[in-house]
Amino acid sequence: MARSLKLHLYNTNIIKNAKNNLVIALNESNLTKKDLAYELGLSYPSMLSKLSDPGTLKVSEMIGLCKCLKLDINELLINNI
Repeated sequence: MARSLKLHLYNTNIIKNAKNNLVIALNESNLTKKDLAYELGLSYPSMLSKLSDPGTLKVSEMIGLCKCLKLDINELLINNI
């Protein structure tokens, strides 16, 4: 039980890092959320939902976001930008 709790907390921390880093990277880029939605082939409401909860992003969407925002996926998930 303790191991699963640690894993959950670690995953929660990764999601928080991703959310914070996405906000920072988007603010530093010339892209809008609508631009990202278009580039990833998502509707604008879907993009907003995924940005507010990065835990719902598919791996392919995460890679696409990193490509659009010129980020390394490790920077997005692990480090603080």
